[in-house]
Amino acid sequence: MGLRRARIIDVSRRTVKVAGRQYGDRVVIVFANERGCPVIYR
Repeated sequence: MGLRRARIIDVSRRTVKVAGRQYGDRVVIVFANERGCPVIYR
């Protein structure tokens, strides 16, 4: 997805939050914690 220095910042029963940098800005992406890891919020 083009994130640099990506790291997991939070894991819950339903979601996984990943933070990183994209074009110099801080970006947080939320994935569903299920098979296929669909993106919930970008």
